[in-house]
Amino acid sequence: MSTLLLAGGGVSEIRGGNGGFTYFELDGSDADGLFNYKCGVWRSGCTFIAGNRVGTGAIPLRYVAGPGSFDTPISPDDPTLELIGAPSYGVPVIVKVYATPGSVVRLNVGSTPIVAPTPGVRVDNLVSADSTYFLGVVPATGVISHLIQFRRAFSTGMALYAQAFMIDTVAGETRRTNSVPLIMR
Repeated sequence: MSTLLLAGGGVSEIRGGNGGFTYFELDGSDADGLFNYKCGVWRSGCTFIAGNRVGTGAIPLRYVAGPGSFDTPISPDDPTLELIGAPSYGVPVIVKVYATPGSVVRLNVGSTPIVAPTPGVRVDNLVSADSTYFLGVVPATGVISHLIQFRRAFSTGMALYAQAFMIDTVAGETRRTNSVPLIMR
């Protein structure tokens, strides 16, 4: 019995795809976008797309109930962090946070990946907070971004990690994004 959290903040999709070909050279079994078999799933902001819809008749989302299992869509969507660019000296990268408009966002950047649960917060704290940046209030577009510059002291191969956290005024709770690695090139 495991728990899976799928969050895309409206920017990701999960496709079932084609299961291959039979020896008759016809499409084989197709796959569901998400097949939840006796697992705990929190899903947020992802679009689920079934396979090629031949063979087994795939569907976007299939849930098979079992002891202790659950399938919970989250609303509003959990926030998502996206990295744009490749970290290197003199070249900035952009981090974008997709979140509920009106949320107040901060970004933690640290040198150590961690897993530290916080009571009442669905996504664990995944980054040491060596530096914290105040990004502000998410505008009506649902996206807020921040530019990160790297000093000469960051050598090739050095890794940093980023994760945003926010007070979501619509959901009335603290929420965290996924984490992203910033590996110097």
